[in-house]
Amino acid sequence: MDTVKRIFWGSKRRMTLSVLALVLLLSILFCTLLLPFLQSGPIVMTCKGTYLRQGTFMYLYTFFRYLLLSQTNAVDTPAFWQKVRPDGMTNNQYYGKMAVLLVEHTFASARLYDQYATLSAEERQHLSLAEKDMIADTRVGGGSKKAFREQAKAFGFSYRDFSEATTLLYKAAHLRDEVYGATGAKLTVKQMDAFLSEQYVHVKMILVRTEGSYDNFGNFTAFTDEQKAEQQTKLKNLRASLVDEMNDTEFAKLFLAYNEDKTTLNGQRYGSYYFSAGSTYTKEYRASLPDVAESVFSLPMGQWDEVSTPYGVYFLMRCAPQSGVYSDKLYQEFFFNREINEFNAHLMQHLFSELLSEKLENVKIKRQKWIDSLDFATTPSNTKLYIYDFKWYEIEKLPALR
Repeated sequence: MDTVKRIFWGSKRRMTLSVLALVLLLSILFCTLLLPFLQSGPIVMTCKGTYLRQGTFMYLYTFFRYLLLSQTNAVDTPAFWQKVRPDGMTNNQYYGKMAVLLVEHTFASARLYDQYATLSAEERQHLSLAEKDMIADTRVGGGSKKAFREQAKAFGFSYRDFSEATTLLYKAAHLRDEVYGATGAKLTVKQMDAFLSEQYVHVKMILVRTEGSYDNFGNFTAFTDEQKAEQQTKLKNLRASLVDEMNDTEFAKLFLAYNEDKTTLNGQRYGSYYFSAGSTYTKEYRASLPDVAESVFSLPMGQWDEVSTPYGVYFLMRCAPQSGVYSDKLYQEFFFNREINEFNAHLMQHLFSELLSEKLENVKIKRQKWIDSLDFATTPSNTKLYIYDFKWYEIEKLPALR
């Protein structure tokens, strides 16, 4: 009988201890995992299984308010906010929608980042240092974390919200590099050739001087009357050789016979030029030879044109782009600028914009209705608690409001 009691009470005691241990474990889990989320406020946005809490949203909202006021023509005055825009919205309504839209894009872009990469230990350390540096720069109470927390309350978020927002902004700002590589290393030849064909105009050009010649140092020597007559004969013969139906090989032969532009002769490119509307090279060409640049972008494929300039007469022919030419050193002046690969940078931005448009168009972001009633004009700008390291680089190319 005593043995039975010992077994019974021993089992009961062990069961009680097990229950207590389980309760203690659940309490620890609650405090470490659930309590911080509850302290950050209710969920205000959801996106395919991920969520954004109110405190983090408020940090991002005030963060973008600061950016919108500092990088646009917005003026923080009652008259400005009440002004009605052509679309029927007041400036207060318009900029408020833009701020919310930027929060949505940051939220969705950070989620998209997670599909391509995981933050490395080095990146997590960088984020932590950025947060500490930002707090140290805070002009409140000597930059202490306690003073930071107190200041944050005025904006409706906590330190944890700030830390979470920092991570979201970092991911959004670095998404493009994760998808395509920091210098475009992950771009494919197919993508590059397609971009070349769509965005660049390939022309061959022949220059015949009419007023004088230039030496290798840029010194000008005027033609004599006899030399000018010879140049006019040369022009007449070249025009006679140009026909409506020509291919670039035939045009290249005429280039070797007639061209007087020494820069192209030295490059042995047979007069090939590549122009893109946004490239540095094109901008420089528009400044020096605007009529030639205008003709370049108006020429149909396979057609040629004649343009008179102060430097002589240019004959241009539109040709199909050459595959892989962007990696040819002979053509680097068109695709590089001061050792920066403009071609890859523009292609990455082009593809990234398409990717975001496609992905975000299909992403359903649900948000609480009270967000739409936020008063942008009276919300304080987050000037003292501003993350300097992770500016939203898409601020100047905002997507259309839904």
